Amino acid sequence: MRRCVFHIGLHKTGTSSIQRSLFHVRDALRARGIGYFPGRGNHSYLTGCFDARLVAMPRVLAPMTPSFAARPAFWNRARQEFERYLAESEAEIEIVSGEGFTQLPKAKLAELKTFLERYFDEIEIIAYVREPFGGFTSRAQQLVKSGQSFEEIKAGLHAAPEGPDDLVAQSVLPKYRLRLEKFIETFPTVHIRSFDRSALKGGDVVTDFLDVSLGRSPGELGVEVLRANESLSNTAVHLLEAINRRIPYLKGKDYNPTRARSIVPALAKLDPADRFQMPGIDWHEVRDLVAEDVVWLAEATEGRIDFRDTPPPAQSEASPPQIDIEAEALRFHEQVRAAEQAEQRKLVTSSIARFRKRGVAPSADGQPVKTLLAHTDADFVLASLREMREAGWRDSVLALVAEYPWAVIAPERQAEAEAIAKSLAAAPA
Repeated sequence: MRRCVFHIGLHKTGTSSIQRSLFHVRDALRARGIGYFPGRGNHSYLTGCFDARLVAMPRVLAPMTPSFAARPAFWNRARQEFERYLAESEAEIEIVSGEGFTQLPKAKLAELKTFLERYFDEIEIIAYVREPFGGFTSRAQQLVKSGQSFEEIKAGLHAAPEGPDDLVAQSVLPKYRLRLEKFIETFPTVHIRSFDRSALKGGDVVTDFLDVSLGRSPGELGVEVLRANESLSNTAVHLLEAINRRIPYLKGKDYNPTRARSIVPALAKLDPADRFQMPGIDWHEVRDLVAEDVVWLAEATEGRIDFRDTPPPAQSEASPPQIDIEAEALRFHEQVRAAEQAEQRKLVTSSIARFRKRGVAPSADGQPVKTLLAHTDADFVLASLREMREAGWRDSVLALVAEYPWAVIAPERQAEAEAIAKSLAAAPA
């Protein structure tokens, strides 16, 4: 009898720690008859395999694919890999973990259930919930990490509610009912747990998850509890929000190629002493907005999780960092981007040299093309293209010229790149 443990978050409840801890020891778990899909630590990207409309949600896969046009193929490959893994796995218990699955509407969850029943005799859903006020600040910070401004986040407080067939949009509010009720109505076994550390076994979410899902401790399974997705400082969040406004996360439907990709990890290294507080928030208004949702959660859990008496934070305006945020944000971003570019040049140069030494052509979807697609120095990209042409790497040259964001980075150099491709296009593959 095969069992699927399906962990759905919710957001900002230690989900990244669970995913990182299990992904890190997935081979050791497999030896114990416990599978953890190895595609990525966070399986949320698989959501697009069950609702193609996620292709139109630009923030979902923008950093993971070279272009909007590449997303359907990305999801097709992901679906095939997932199906092949489930069919070939010999594990008695499989763990899938992705908070993104709460975005799916009920009809798509029914399709997901039918899909899973092809491989499993039992399916258990596990979700953790956080009290609405503590979770508010964490979710606000996460939305800034995904490219939003403070004004966009505040505007989202009053966004129209989603319909039953809609994808659930990102929100600073917990939306317990919208995210969880459809799972309760679709799957026979749903465990809803409080993220309050006093309610967690051992005061730790990874320990609690393993106890609820497997009845085992981290020590028994050889799992090292790893922390992940730690909070940014107040200064770091304000810098990131300013970068979001000045150098937007998206350019059209694609990730903005002029924006540093490692900006969040770089900001995470700043002193975390000053704790972030979302500016301009009326906590009494937030309390009113979540009131019905909190009542629903208490009733759905038969009183086990009751946030109705949780007081809102004291009303106080967050103190902005004592620096010129706008100027410092641009300086910091340029510093990170310059470091990225230098590292990319080293990687491309060594990759080309390695393939030339071996006398083989690289694949069009691997190195050095993959790194060059994220590089914003058009002169270096063109120089690399010429070297690849000299080596006769036809497929790599054609892929790079076709997929590189010339219109954004260097429209005046596109004709030159296309001429390089044209000189190889007629050559035999």
